[in-house]
Amino acid sequence: MLLNKLLLIALLALFFFSYSICSCFSFILSNTKVDCGVKVAEELRKQLHRLKIIHSQFEVSNYVPLSLGVSSIIPHQELSPSVLMNTADEALYNAKNQGRDRVVQLSVISYQ
Repeated sequence: MLLNKLLLIALLALFFFSYSICSCFSFILSNTKVDCGVKVAEELRKQLHRLKIIHSQFEVSNYVPLSLGVSSIIPHQELSPSVLMNTADEALYNAKNQGRDRVVQLSVISYQ
């Protein structure tokens, strides 16, 4: 449990560093089922909310929002890694278009 909390703190620290630069970044959770990836994303979002960092220009809330796109793939030689990144990016934009401050999951269906 302590290790999980330390991981979340580290991820949030990375988030704030990345947020100040470009407001977009990625995590790759290898050997992780998509439902676990969604749980990690939701936990990150909840932990950020608990910090109550003021964001005066966000219409939905007074606090910094976190929109996350989660994607999963079973890799194989004929499937480019960019497919995973593009799908995660699409999920992120869906989260933003659905009102922000949420997690949206899209999966890549691949056939070998």
